[in-house]
Order: sequence, then C-alpha cells, then structure tokens
Amino acid sequence: MSPKIIPPIFIAVLLASCAPLWQTHQYNQPPSSGSSSQIVGLDIGIDNLEEPDEPFRLKATRMGPTVNSANSDYSPFRFADRLYFSSAFPGQKGATPFDQVFSSVNTTGPTPWPMNSKESGTHTSHVAFTANGQRAYYTICQDKSGGQQICEIYTRERAYEGHWLPYKRLPKSINVEGYTSTQPSVGFNRALRKDVLYFASNRPGGMGGMDIWCSPIERNGTFGKPFPLPFNTAADEVTPYFHQPNQVLFFSSNSTGSQSGFDIYKSANTWSGAGDSHWSAPERLAKPFNSFYDDLYFSWHTGSGKAYFSSNRPGCVHPDSAQQCIGYDIFEVEIQPELVAQVYDGLDSNTIMGYQLQVSPLDDNASATLPSVTDGIQTKFLLEPTKKYRLIATAIGYQPDTLEVVASQVDGFTALRQPIYLKPRARLLVRTYNAIDSLPLGGVSMQLGIEGSGDKRFVKNKEEETEHSFLIGAGDVMSLVVMKPGFATTYVKPNAHSRIAPTSDPHLNVYLSPFTEAPLALYFDNDEPRWVRPMDMETNFTYEQTLKNYLARKQVFVEKSVEGLPTEEAEYARTRLQSFFDNEVEMNYARLDRLCTQLETYLKKGYKLEVLAVGEASPLASPDYNRRLISRRINSVENQLKVWQNGALAPYFANGNLVISSEVKVMENEGEKVMVKLNDRRQTEFSPEASTMRKVVIEGVRRQKPKA
Repeated sequence: MSPKIIPPIFIAVLLASCAPLWQTHQYNQPPSSGSSSQIVGLDIGIDNLEEPDEPFRLKATRMGPTVNSANSDYSPFRFADRLYFSSAFPGQKGATPFDQVFSSVNTTGPTPWPMNSKESGTHTSHVAFTANGQRAYYTICQDKSGGQQICEIYTRERAYEGHWLPYKRLPKSINVEGYTSTQPSVGFNRALRKDVLYFASNRPGGMGGMDIWCSPIERNGTFGKPFPLPFNTAADEVTPYFHQPNQVLFFSSNSTGSQSGFDIYKSANTWSGAGDSHWSAPERLAKPFNSFYDDLYFSWHTGSGKAYFSSNRPGCVHPDSAQQCIGYDIFEVEIQPELVAQVYDGLDSNTIMGYQLQVSPLDDNASATLPSVTDGIQTKFLLEPTKKYRLIATAIGYQPDTLEVVASQVDGFTALRQPIYLKPRARLLVRTYNAIDSLPLGGVSMQLGIEGSGDKRFVKNKEEETEHSFLIGAGDVMSLVVMKPGFATTYVKPNAHSRIAPTSDPHLNVYLSPFTEAPLALYFDNDEPRWVRPMDMETNFTYEQTLKNYLARKQVFVEKSVEGLPTEEAEYARTRLQSFFDNEVEMNYARLDRLCTQLETYLKKGYKLEVLAVGEASPLASPDYNRRLISRRINSVENQLKVWQNGALAPYFANGNLVISSEVKVMENEGEKVMVKLNDRRQTEFSPEASTMRKVVIEGVRRQKPKA
C-alpha cells in the first residue's frame, strides 16, 4: 500500500484564467451529483479500477543515481537542458536531512541550487522559472512543533549581469499567516495576456484539504487576489503544472475518483474571452503516469519531448524491510506525438479496409518511412515533436491522396486523429469522332485538367488511335481540350459520376467539327442592309455588297471615332478601329470563303448540313426595328452563300441539303453599353464598341437532324 503521508513540498507551473473572472469559472461539462470529494467526470468505484491500456508510444523510465537517491526525490522541473528537482540528498551535513533544490545536466551529478535557504530548520524546494528565466519562485518551509511544517513562497529576480538578487517573500495575500502556501509556478495566460501565479494551499476559502489557487500578475509586478480553481475537492489537489503551448493544466488529486492515493489529471483551459473562464472536466492520465500508488509532480518539457513525474511505485532503489517504497523517485517519459489515421470512402464515408499508409519526414531524409502499428482499421505512427511529415494513402480502386502533418500540433496525450477520405477511381475512356460523318477520329491531342488540384495531363494519340483513358476520381471537376489539325478545337467539361464503381469505367464521346472557320463573325455598317419597305425582313443584297459599302467608309469611321478626343485618347481609338477593320472585318470575310469550301466538301459527299447563325444589332433603335434589321443581315449572309463560286452551293439550298438556322438577338435596355446619346454619333455609330455589336456570327455547322 502507498504511504499515507503527503510529501512535504510540491511544485507547479500553471496557467489559467482567474482573478475577477473567477465568479463565472465553470466546467465545459456539468458537474455530476454525488460526493463533493470526487473529481467531476471521474467517479470510478473501487471495484472498477481497471488500468487503461498503456499507449504504445509511452514508457516510464526511473531516472538514475544522478537524480534519484535513497531519500524522496520529487518536484522535477526542466528548464533548458537542466533538470531541477527537490531532495534530501545524501552527503548533507547534520543528522536530519533537509530538503533542498538540486539540478542535474544529463549524466552530471546533482548540484545544489545556490539560492537554497541557509537557515537552520528550513527546507527549500519547488523552484520554478518564468519563461524567460529572469524570475524564480520557490518554497521555503519551516519545521514546527509536532512534526508540522508551514510553507511560504518566495521569489528572486535575476540581475542584468546574471546573478540572483536578494529574495522577496510574496505578500500576505499569497502567504496567509498560519497556513501553508507552496508549489509556486508561473506561466503566461494567452486569454488574459498576463503571467499568472499558481500554488497549492490549505488556506480558508477552498474546498478543504490542499487546494490549487491562482493569482494574476499585473504588469507592475503586483499580485491580484488569489482564487481557487474550480475542480478542487474536499480531498487534496496538489502539484499543479500548466503546459503553456497547449494551455492544459496537470495536477494530482487523491479524491475518491482516483485509483489509490494520488493520481495525475489534466484539464484544458478553454476560455473564449466572453467574460468567463472554462475548464474541461479533468481526465485521469493513463499508464505509465498513473499506478496504484502515489503519482505526483507531473511536468513536461516540450523542447525535448520529455515529461517527468514522481512516484512511490515498487522498484525503488532503497525499499524498507517490507519492500515498500517510503520515498519518491523521479521518472522520465519520452512523449512522442501520436498520429492515428483511418481511411474512408470519400463518397459514402464507409471504412476502407486493405489500405496502405506511408508517412515520411519532410526533410533531407524524406525517403525514410516511419514504422506503424495497425489493427487493420486504424494505423498509428510516432512522430518527432518538431517535424513535418508527408502522409500518402493508397487503396485498390481509389485515387491516392497526400496530406501534410505537423507534429507540433499534436500533444503527447491526445493523439492526432487524421481521417483520410479517398475518392473512388475509374478510367475515363475518351473516344473521338468526326462530328459530321461520325467516323472514329485518330491522331488527336487531349489535355485533361482537374480543377482545384493543378493536375493537368496531356496525351497525343497516333493516327490509328481513336481513344485514350484517364485515371479520375469520383466527383472530380474536369476540363478536357481536344485538338487535331483540320478540325475545330473542342472544349468539354465532363463531370465524374457521383458514385463510380472501381470496376466500371465511364466513357465520353467527343465530336470534332471539321469546320475550323466557325465560329465566324461578319460585321455590318450601321443600319445596313437598308430596307425597301419598312417591314422588310429580307433583302436582295449579298453580304459582299454590304461589306464593300462598309469598307468604303472605313476612313470616315476612323476619323469620326476620334472627333473631340484628347490626343492620347484619339490615337488609341484610331489604332483600335483600324485594327478592327483590318483584323476582323476584312479577315473574317476571307475566312467565310474557306468556310464555304469546307461546306462544299461535305455536301458533295451527300451530307445534309445546318449552318447556325446568330445576328445582333446595336441598341439604338426599337426592338421591333432591330429584329427586322437583324433578319435582313442574316438573309444577306445566306444570299452570299448562294452566289459563292458562281452558285456552287445554291443547289444544296434548293434541295434542302443546306439550311441556315437563325437566331435573332435583340438587346433591350442596354444602350448604356455604348453610352447612348442620340446626338453623339461618335459613340453610338463610329466607336469600336458600337461597331462590334453589328454582326452575324456563324457559330457552327452540324448535320441536320432527321425529321420526325
């Protein structure tokens, strides 16, 4: 059985939200009903003391003779590369050992702390430092009659030159006369943006026994009114330590919820800044930190990834005659962040079995992979605290996925659980055809892009190859570009099926048009071709006739488009309009001739073709007037096709093998696009903006659909 005597002195480094916020301190979970001496959420009966399984990553090692001795060794606290601890170490003068603070570096023997009390009958212990090492807090206990002790907290500041200044006893608000205040620690509270002093005391105002208290430290060095923490019980709560990176408080308690004697617990400070402070319900640590004996003085040095604690569990160097450990030894635990990964189907979230995971460090040794432990469903990896890792997940029938894991985001007590969702994969089979004769088309080039991933894949088929397959994932948003000389480039946005069976390959048929000149825009002069009668929908003019008149007015358009403009703006407008006539108006007319040649080629083969034409007009006249004007423009294009090469295409119009399907686009209420001002002809008639709106666009050519 463990000794009933509480060790004489304790250490703590705590961070918490306290001071004026205390009135609203509460747990994230509601307190359970029952004994006031039970830790909330940890009421386990004496018949249910089954020890939790030891995490495979943790192993407690009893430290060697440079730290542990025949006496009690306790209160380990590592600062930089030096471990501080308290002990009545052998070799001290006098018959009765007195507790003092020692320090040890690696295998170097213990060195007494220079600030230990020199007064007779006093004990020095529990040294703790601020994060910058410029202030030390520690306990001095005075022996009293009847074997009792009264402990008080002191502090020292480090001088600029590096030596310690004279000690100061903390004020009476901390050291209440006649009561013990011990285990000082200090840490920065992120929410309060202040250092906070934490300590254990049996002063009035707590729940009973030893309780954990806190006091905010103001910028001027004064201490706020101390307040007890919310998870104190009628039993003893001692040895608090706050892990600043995670804002988690560790402490020990011998409440009825503990296994036997003192157990180590943790509680996370989750203050939201909304006017109150929240602590998560305390959780008892698993093995190897807790046992059926006393386990106290937990501390954690993040930089080295090592935790320390004291225990009187069996195996001590100097047991008594009954082989019981009457003193405490210091233990070291190397805490490695643990990654627990599980793989799921990205569509239905079902667990995937038979997956493969590979974790490797993102450094010069990136080829090395970490060992793992798996039960077939979850896989566990041990990480080094300061490293970043790449995780690659694969499974048959699924797209592989790669994630980055940052070990510093994982603590040693709560594993990082990383769910991985893999997309079911399939091969998208793309077949290419001639859009007119529907024959398979080889020798095409294809580029498949996966949106949001930067993934682009390019392939060029041989002339005899008419299909290609791409590996895709379900739900992928894709873009496909298909190209071949002599055919119009085709853009497709295929979407993967919502659920792709790994054994089912979807396919996509892509049809390339041999009419490479489409789409083709043909431009018109303002209000041309003119009507003979106001309601005319047709015209006797060909497009070539209207174009000649339009080009004859080219210089007029250029000069009118710059009237009244400053020199720089005028030059820009002149250049734009000149380019419009040369590179679009005249060039597109030449392309129309090539389009007619392509039409004739397929018409001679007996194909029935449909030309898709869309006409537009600038919004200067009424919608009804513009509908008639656009119809005349489309009709002039049809007339042009009929007279091409002395009427080479006319017979195909006559027998119905060549037809024009037209769409009239009337822009209503959009006069602002050309800054409509009826008395400003430069803007409404001659500007590049107005000129590009007067057109007929041949959008494409397709085979005629069979008549029903």
